[in-house]
Amino acid sequence: SSSLPSTGSPNAYQSGSSLTQSSILSQQGVVNTVHLKWRFGLKETTGSNIPFYDIAILGSDDRVRGHYDTRNEGRGFVTGTVETYFNVINELPIEFRLPIVPRSLTRYRVSLGFQFFYDAGISRPEGGSYFSNGVYQRGYGFGVTLAVLPYNIARAELAFDEKGRSQIILDIGLSF
Repeated sequence: SSSLPSTGSPNAYQSGSSLTQSSILSQQGVVNTVHLKWRFGLKETTGSNIPFYDIAILGSDDRVRGHYDTRNEGRGFVTGTVETYFNVINELPIEFRLPIVPRSLTRYRVSLGFQFFYDAGISRPEGGSYFSNGVYQRGYGFGVTLAVLPYNIARAELAFDEKGRSQIILDIGLSF
């Protein structure tokens, strides 16, 4: 949260955001462990003269897969995600021996996992409400995650919007 001058000033604004997420361990079976995780996010900006860097933008840091390239600016947004994932390769150790290169740079742990997800979000335009003229987005899909630890994680996902249009997402890092 950030705020500038008191709300009595004509140039005052307030911005706040909230993020809740959880990871729940569930069914043990063939793939060792199936995980379920969820996230809920909210950002609301009020007042006048809001700087561009504090405008609520659904499609910037918070995205709905299936609408990955869509950006909706406004005074607020709400997002939610549910994702289930499982690893088919869980931390396979790989090591290369190279002269001069320290062993810490040639040792890796590799994991390969699959995920299924459902994302939803709604943005509130300036002067409007979430329910009367908010922009609603939802998407669902599946993907593959390759983790090469300790370095990074690469994801390839196929997402669909509410009209069934598909979108391929190639990204580095966790979805959340």
